[in-house]
Amino acid sequence: MFAAWPSVRVGALSALLADDSESAREASLALTGDSSPYVRRQLVHLAAHLGNGGDALLRELVNDQDCFVRALARQAIEEEAPASAS
Repeated sequence: MFAAWPSVRVGALSALLADDSESAREASLALTGDSSPYVRRQLVHLAAHLGNGGDALLRELVNDQDCFVRALARQAIEEEAPASAS
């Protein structure tokens, strides 16, 4: 999972998600500390495919060091909130 190129890490996580969502959830949480903002931004998008397991991932990313990652995570949470309320 921890390949040299960020795109490979994201691709591996996407493949894992297609095969085993529980393992993908665990790997996603591990990747919240990835050194690449690209990887962490992609985690926000992948969180939608994790269902309820994506909530913990988004809560973690709201506190990310990168302002764009934080903004994307907040937006995803806000978009999810109205859907949960109905």
